[in-house]
Amino acid sequence: MAEAANTTPPRGPGRPSKGDRRLLKTRVPEEHVAVYEKERQKLGLDWTDWIAYKLATAEGLELPDYLRNVVPLKQRETGTEGGAVAV
Repeated sequence: MAEAANTTPPRGPGRPSKGDRRLLKTRVPEEHVAVYEKERQKLGLDWTDWIAYKLATAEGLELPDYLRNVVPLKQRETGTEGGAVAV
């Protein structure tokens, strides 16, 4: 029996794949956004990567390869990327 043809077109010259991921939607308090934006920019991450980073570190999970190569090791070890938001 013949195998089904791969219908996924080859990737172009864009960024490498980040692997299998799932879309999660959320809304955050407006007054927190400026803090999140500042921390996100300090790490040089887009929103999706910053949220994935924060969720993984909050739960003690291993970072995906694409984040380990981007977030400086010293910041990961010392937690200098920021702390909890006081409410």
